[in-house]
Amino acid sequence: MDHTLPLAFTGNVLMLFGPISFVLATFFMRLLAYSSMEHMGLATGGFVSRFQNLCEGSWIGQSPS
Repeated sequence: MDHTLPLAFTGNVLMLFGPISFVLATFFMRLLAYSSMEHMGLATGGFVSRFQNLCEGSWIGQSPS
C-alpha cells in the first residue's frame, strides 16, 4: 500500500505557498526598511543635537552662558 500524497496535490500546495512567501517577504522587507530609516533618523538627530551643543559650548545639564 502506498502512503505518499498524490503528486498533483503536493505540486498545488507548493504553488500556493510560493506566492504567499513572496508576499510575506515583501511586507517584512518594507517593514524592516522603514524601521531602519526611522532609527537612522533618530541617531542622526541625536548626533546633530550633540554636535550643536558642543559648538555652542554647552553640555548636558548646563545652560549656555
